[in-house]
Amino acid sequence: MIVFACIIIACALLNRVRGGGFGGQYLPGRALLWVAPAVAALAWTIHSWPVALAFGLGYLAWGLPSWGHTLARLGGYTPGREASWLERTFEGIWPRVAVSIRMMFVLPGVAAVAWLIGDWRFLAAAPAFAAAATAVYVILFRPIGSHDWMRAEIATGALWGLLLTTPAFLKNWSIP
Repeated sequence: MIVFACIIIACALLNRVRGGGFGGQYLPGRALLWVAPAVAALAWTIHSWPVALAFGLGYLAWGLPSWGHTLARLGGYTPGREASWLERTFEGIWPRVAVSIRMMFVLPGVAAVAWLIGDWRFLAAAPAFAAAATAVYVILFRPIGSHDWMRAEIATGALWGLLLTTPAFLKNWSIP
């Protein structure tokens, strides 16, 4: 259990680094390219290397497309940069639905892990993650202070930690 707690906390901190905080702004290039291998390494502490690699690549696929405009709509403001083509595709969608769809970018990684562990119940983790991450941003992301992104990124990172530890729980849980 202590290992799982450490993974959840580490993922929370790493996701903030990915977002450009906790020193992530000082990493050469995009912080995501440093954090995704770290997520894979964390997963490797409790999973086989193929599953760990799937988690790392899944994190990369989830974090790679820009999404600041989509998330900022929840707080009612527009970032100081132009929206990407992907963000523009979400402009006409209700912000909570747009964020939920964006959070479903976790699906390729979840599907790969489900296949590798041979347990398709893990596919339910993708919509659960998307719903929880959307709730995190709806509740914590308020453009009223300097810690808005930090709170949401840390909480969403903790969700990533839960995602990494879930297959270990599924091994011991069976439906008759």
